[in-house]
Formats: sequence, structure tokens, C-alpha cells
Amino acid sequence: MTNQNTHTDLQELDRHLEHSNIRWSKSKDEVWSELQYSISARHRKTRRLFVTLSAAAGIILLLGLTVFMRLYTETAETAFGEHSIAKLPDGSAVELNAATQISWNPFWWRFNREVNFQGEGFFKVVPGSSFSVVSKKGTTTVLGTTFNIFARGDIYSVTCVTGKVRAEATVTSQKVIINPGEQAILEKSGTFILQNTKPVKEITGWRNHMFTFTGAPLNEVWNEIERQYNVELIFPNTNHNYTGFFSRSMDLETVLDLVCRPFEFTFVKTQERTYVISKINAKDSD
Repeated sequence: MTNQNTHTDLQELDRHLEHSNIRWSKSKDEVWSELQYSISARHRKTRRLFVTLSAAAGIILLLGLTVFMRLYTETAETAFGEHSIAKLPDGSAVELNAATQISWNPFWWRFNREVNFQGEGFFKVVPGSSFSVVSKKGTTTVLGTTFNIFARGDIYSVTCVTGKVRAEATVTSQKVIINPGEQAILEKSGTFILQNTKPVKEITGWRNHMFTFTGAPLNEVWNEIERQYNVELIFPNTNHNYTGFFSRSMDLETVLDLVCRPFEFTFVKTQERTYVISKINAKDSD
């Protein structure tokens, strides 16, 4: 019964195929032409995919390279008791006082001459595009000049030696133009004051290891001694101001005595690099 049904089905299929328009054979040329067309179509799709992937890879590579150039940073810094010179990609140079740090993006330099800076330094900037020094309290911008920046903690001052310098306060965005011989000092209010009462040679004297103070808070003098001699000074908070100088060539204890004497202070060495400063006969006065 099953074989008879199968035979009937096959006969029905034969009659259907006899009346259909299906071509059961092709010439050699037709087959070859269709084969070539199929191969060519696959090649075109492959080329389009390759071009698309290549373009995407190129864009990713370019973006990655740009990010690398923009973010890669070089840093120069000095420890307590050290002075150094940082050379920038365009030939500009920065003399670094003790405990100072400067960083820049060497591969991005041709597009943006900008450094991040904290401490004290003397800048010799070669002429060119805008040159910016970014610190916590302000930004200094020049084209080509020499100037000194002091940026430590809440203290920020810029002294112009040659050319012109523009300083901008971070908090208030106030801008000032500083001419040769002038110093801009940022006050606690976030505004600049300009003065030219202090000789530039005194301000930049640290380059020759000479430190001059005119009515400076005594605490600032102690801090400078710590930086230059790589020591720790434990000192009382006072409202005293100091006018005088010291040279790095002088012995540490000679410098301490020089600064302590006018205020009737004394000092005691308690550890290898630690000194305690106190008022003479402070215990007796208690």
C-alpha cells in the first residue's frame, strides 16, 4: 500500500515538471559569466568592508594618538635644598628654586605652550605663540620675555624683568599687565596690587643663592630657610616682620642666629635635621 502511494506521487511530480518552464541546462558561457559575476560581487563587498574597517581603524588610531599627545606629561621638580633648570621643548628655560615643580605636554607643545607650575621659578621664554604658566592661584601669559613667579600655598606674585606679562587671578578672573620692574601681588581678596618698590635683583636674587626680605612675615623667612637647607624648623606663630637677607653659602646655624637675634629668639637642634625655635627665657617668663 505504501509503495503504491509513493509511485502515484512520483507520477504526479513528473506531470508537473513536464508543464513547468524551468530550464534544466545552461551553456558553458552562461555558467562562466554567472560565476564571474558572483565572484566579482563578493570581491566588491569585501573591498567595501575592508575600506570601511580601514577608515574606522584610522579614526580610532588618530583619536588615540591625539589623546596620547594631549595627556602625556613630563615633569621637573626640585627637592628641599636643590636648585635646577628645566628645559622646555621650544628652547625656553625655567630656573627652579627649591621645592618647586613644573610639568608640560611635550608632544602637544607646538599647539599649546602651557606649563603647570608650583613653587618659585625664573622663566626665560623664547618668542613665539602665547606661553601660559598655570598655578593654583593664577595664570601668567606672555609671548616672549623673562619673569619670576612665586606660587606657594596662598601666596602668588609675578615679577616682570623684560617684555610684558599678563597675570590673571583664578578666583576673580582679574587681569593685570605687568611691565618691566613691576611686581603683581595677589591679595587674599583675590585682587592684584602692582608695585615697583622692591628692586628686581632682590626678588630674583635666589638665582644666585641670595635671599632678601623687606618687611616679610617671619614665618615666610623660616619657610624659605627650610626649603634652602632641607631642614625642619619648629617655630612659634608670631606677627613679626623681618627685613634682612641671607646667602645659601652661609652656615645654617649662622643664618638661624642672624634671623633669631633681632626678635630675641633662640634655637636648639633636637634631631639631625630638626631645630626648635623659641623665645629667649620663655620658660622664665611663664
